[in-house]
Amino acid sequence: MVYPPPPTKGGISINTEDYACLGEDQFLNDVIIDFYLKYLLQTMLSEEDQKRTHVFSSFFYKRLTTRTTPQVGLGAKNIEDPKLSPAEKRHARVKGWTKSVDLFAKDFIIIPINENSHWFLGIICFPGLLGPVRMSDNTPVETVDKPNASGAAPATIGATTITMVQSTTITLEPDDEDRDEAEGDDEDLEPNSSEDEGPADSAEGELLDEATHKAVKPPKPPQEPIKQPCILIFDSLAGASRSRVCATLRDYLRVEYKLRHKKSDRTFSKDILKGAVPKVPQQTNFTDCGLYVLQYVESFFQKPITDYRMPIKMLRDWFTADIVSRKRYEIQQLLHKLMEEQNIDVMRLNLPFLGLKEDGQHSMEYDENEEEDEEGLEDEEEEDVDLGLEEEEQEEEEDLGLDRERALNIEERMQMEMEEEDEGDYDSEELNDNVSRTSELFCENSPLKRKQTVSLKEVHNQRAMNSSMSPPRDCKKMRCDD
Repeated sequence: MVYPPPPTKGGISINTEDYACLGEDQFLNDVIIDFYLKYLLQTMLSEEDQKRTHVFSSFFYKRLTTRTTPQVGLGAKNIEDPKLSPAEKRHARVKGWTKSVDLFAKDFIIIPINENSHWFLGIICFPGLLGPVRMSDNTPVETVDKPNASGAAPATIGATTITMVQSTTITLEPDDEDRDEAEGDDEDLEPNSSEDEGPADSAEGELLDEATHKAVKPPKPPQEPIKQPCILIFDSLAGASRSRVCATLRDYLRVEYKLRHKKSDRTFSKDILKGAVPKVPQQTNFTDCGLYVLQYVESFFQKPITDYRMPIKMLRDWFTADIVSRKRYEIQQLLHKLMEEQNIDVMRLNLPFLGLKEDGQHSMEYDENEEEDEEGLEDEEEEDVDLGLEEEEQEEEEDLGLDRERALNIEERMQMEMEEEDEGDYDSEELNDNVSRTSELFCENSPLKRKQTVSLKEVHNQRAMNSSMSPPRDCKKMRCDD
């Protein structure tokens, strides 16, 4: 699928592998990031916001900061002129990316960034302003700089806390060997917290409460909201230093402005174009960083920042984790909807099964309700089995009772027949028939055989004792083993 579809230019092609990245515990790739940001810009933003916003591709920052391999041979063209400064070399790699757009006429420049398999977001705000102005009437104002807090804040993923340690050496990952970024210092970044914000934990709150009792400060007068040129970094895994990113983007804007406005001069220092890393909602696992980048952009326009005075406040609870957990399912359904609009039969495509749920819950997660239902069904099945066994035992006992009664009746008849035999009226064939029927009742497989001790031998002995006549000629058939 291509979005937006032809004849619109600049469409993004999405294939099955890109679709599979929406699966649980998968990292979003660059295609899904670029697709959703383009969709946001074209469908969710107002016409006014569209005009004042520019979204760079997810490859922009990587291309900006990756050294090109020198070409060798006839006709080789090397972009990196040795006479250029490091900032100019970086800009030359992406010079053609803005040939049809004036970045300084925009209010917001959105840059998704991926470093070491981690997505975070950079937004350049009001690059055309020369300094801070009132939000209401664009009147220039003066701001008082606050002392910066030293030390890196710890990063937290669920119950795991990662403390960043300052080091005098820089260790490059294999992918970082060709990276080319400007030098940056954490002191160049604006503080990301203030006295007006609540403490992050109860221990800090107790210390602040104790200090408050000792020295109560008068309330500060309300300040009028402002807007000012700045570079904001939104990171769902806070703790890593982003000063080099801010310095690199600041250098890029300086060279871009110089090439576009050759007759004017402008300063892009850290005091004019401030850099900051606001406190924002944090991810609770190691795979949802891309989802948070998309939600940062969405919330940036749905719940815009009302005051760009440093530090940027009130973004810690910008959105809930539930909103992010449903993002994969929402993007999947969006892709299905767009495919149907392009007359693509989703059912005929060999799309991988993602197992996503509308509520954002893991499809393989433990479900207590389902477990209780299964236990209830098992209990009912056990009760049915027990009831069935009881009925079978009752029927078996009834059958045994009937067999016992039949055996006793036959025994009584045999006794009567033996008495008749003594009187000379004896039917040997009938007696043999009765013996055969009695043998069947007392066969090895008969339940009555297992529960009764009556034997044919006793019957035969009883007959012999009561009879003074010689045994009938068929009596030899009444052996005990019969």
